[in-house]
Amino acid sequence: MKSTFNKSNGYNVSFDRKRKMVIANHQLIIEKKLGRKLHRNELVHHIDEDKSNNKICNLKLVNKSTHNKLHSVWKGNKNPSRRMSHSERSAISKIGWKHRKHHKHRENGENENE
Repeated sequence: MKSTFNKSNGYNVSFDRKRKMVIANHQLIIEKKLGRKLHRNELVHHIDEDKSNNKICNLKLVNKSTHNKLHSVWKGNKNPSRRMSHSERSAISKIGWKHRKHHKHRENGENENE
């Protein structure tokens, strides 16, 4: 499959002959690993947020809600990641959003029961 760069979204893409459509390479890589197509609510997240880094260790399958949280899609005060650094968002994407509170306490050397 020949890969090309899509200037409009910044991803490397390939034409999938079976589906007769252009697919982002990071999606194809995860689909190959899973042995199936992605479900409608699944997205592939680049852990280091570098769209060109399609190494399998940098790709994580997430649902749309988690992906939105990781990329600060929520507006205003309801956005939990609004004041997070890139490294904190990366750490959360590696361990999972729901474990953020526990991870943050451990990083600070605190006991989460305090």
